[in-house]
Amino acid sequence: VYLIFFSWFYFLKNIFIKLFLPNGFPNSVSNDYLKYQFWDSIQALFSSVTSQLATQAMLKGYGVGDQTATATAAGINHLLRELSSHISKLSFSFYFGSKLDEYPKFYRLFADVMNDLGMFLELLAPLFPKYFIFLACGGIIFKSICGVCANTRNVMINHQSRANNIADVAAKDGSQETLINLLGVFLGLIIVPYIGDNQFNIWISFSVFTFFHLLSNYFCVSSIMFESFNKARLSVLLNHYFNSDPHVVLSIKDTNSKQSLIKFYSFPTLHCSLNYHHHHNNHNNNNNNNNDDLGFIINNVNNKTNEFNIIFFSDDDNNRNNNTLLNEHILHSIYLIFSYQHQCHNNNDKLH
Repeated sequence: VYLIFFSWFYFLKNIFIKLFLPNGFPNSVSNDYLKYQFWDSIQALFSSVTSQLATQAMLKGYGVGDQTATATAAGINHLLRELSSHISKLSFSFYFGSKLDEYPKFYRLFADVMNDLGMFLELLAPLFPKYFIFLACGGIIFKSICGVCANTRNVMINHQSRANNIADVAAKDGSQETLINLLGVFLGLIIVPYIGDNQFNIWISFSVFTFFHLLSNYFCVSSIMFESFNKARLSVLLNHYFNSDPHVVLSIKDTNSKQSLIKFYSFPTLHCSLNYHHHHNNHNNNNNNNNDDLGFIINNVNNKTNEFNIIFFSDDDNNRNNNTLLNEHILHSIYLIFSYQHQCHNNNDKLH
């Protein structure tokens, strides 16, 4: 009996792993994969239940259960919502589409805030029949914006993929989402009939589920530990480095933890190339670096394209032989570039 039990246990376990986890897990994904997916699943479960409440409100607004309602009127209301959805998607993509890669954490959180606002308006719509179509269209507009911002999930998948397995990670994420939606449907079948048409129960349930939905989203986004620079993380790293005494380079975890999820940064986009050359004592440096053994020159600066060429010079034979540079030196050079950029921008001058 025990042998049969354990045989079935391992059989089901292998099916579960193959169905819901990327091939080669955990070595094929990032270290933050499980934590992110856990909170992502929790928030999706809460969202699934609240969406059923909003769907019930929309059906009521369309006239389900009302003998005076017509199919034509319901069809026109639905078409107007579809029209609002398509226009809002195109408009938001036009103005903000290029920002999604730049601030994926913010827009990932922003997406679910928009989704909850959309469901809030949908729940309000049947309570105000004269303004039903306006509230219903407003709800679908917010939800459409959520759909556009949700494309930041591709950034997360790209970060999580560590074995040229982007498609596999995306597919397993879809399988997990399907499972959570299935559980949400079963949970909704239990909760929604119990809530019924009682407005007090509806709004209390919506408030509770929305609170935990947004809280789970915050934990979900905060769990991502990006290992690449964007404007926000670079600003956090540089500010901490130059304001700390002694200078300390933050770790990946600390840099991500200190990054604000709602703050926008105004650093310019830069394109830099790094070159390393051995430096002799009689060579003149064009910088005021306090280190005697290493310096750098910035040249080939193009103000229109923000292109920089950083040339490192070193008196240290070890640096020359190993062709290595300390993180502090690279950070210092990046800081100098930003100083040049902001000074140039403020003075409205060209860099030389």
